[in-house]
Amino acid sequence: MSGLLHRAVLATRSTPVVGRLWRAAYRGAAASCAAGLASLPHVEAVVLHRGAAGAPDPGVSDLDVLLVRGSAASEPAWLARLAATKGRLKRAFPMLGDLWVAEPGELERYLRRGGLRAWEDRPGWRVLRGALPPAPPYAGDPLKRRLDAWTWAFIAHMELTRRLLRPAPDIPAKRDADLRKMHADCRRLSDFVLAAGSGPTARARPDGRGPRELWLDSARALAEASAVLAVEGAETERSFEPWPSPAGAAGAAEALCRNLRARGVVLDAPYHCWAVLEDGAGPERLWAASVAMAAEPALPGVPMALTASAW
Repeated sequence: MSGLLHRAVLATRSTPVVGRLWRAAYRGAAASCAAGLASLPHVEAVVLHRGAAGAPDPGVSDLDVLLVRGSAASEPAWLARLAATKGRLKRAFPMLGDLWVAEPGELERYLRRGGLRAWEDRPGWRVLRGALPPAPPYAGDPLKRRLDAWTWAFIAHMELTRRLLRPAPDIPAKRDADLRKMHADCRRLSDFVLAAGSGPTARARPDGRGPRELWLDSARALAEASAVLAVEGAETERSFEPWPSPAGAAGAAEALCRNLRARGVVLDAPYHCWAVLEDGAGPERLWAASVAMAAEPALPGVPMALTASAW
């Protein structure tokens, strides 16, 4: 959506009357997108999943859609039609987000053995068009479920770090909402790992603390969850080379990489720059290392300081 409209949505989404209007607009957009996608041949179901399937946060939530198609679809021609249809819908409804496509057999295998979204999100899916077969029983054991949750806690912390230390141009209110969403996800998923409960809790109301305090809390939660999982099974063990060779270093960056390698910093260009600290390192030390890396323009991607267990 345009910058002015996006700002207006973000500024008014929490007001009782206007907020209801924006949520109604999301429901209308979801119905229109479902109708457009269902018009494609061989489509058996159009499903809304993830956050917008429940209570969308206008201006923040995307409409993430799962499309179930029959196996008779001709791949190149069908995908070309899908791309054209999605492009048209995206121009009309900018909140349209990820589009997953699966055949029934693929969906069955995903729900049986997939990651966090396969077993946490499925009860909240909203079928907008067509019908889904009954979900198969989930085949993952309790340790896998906790590892699934840890993976997405890590991703949430990574995205929190990126938005805080290497932010892209964005509307301040959107950036703030994203920071709080990432913190809430890291916190609740780390708590699930620590508690070994039946399932992660729902995302809590946004925390009112400042961005730095949210990051420190997220880092603390991830470190605690990582330390617990690191001793619980062979699935979590990883060999760790303390001084790996940097990849892709050249020119002026080469000397910097040699210096960083001696300090235990790992370069994973172009996506991340990692600093691995001992498990006893507290959130303040992790924060200081992340800030120091973010201040160095020669380092690529998202600067992340992790404990050894998290690494």
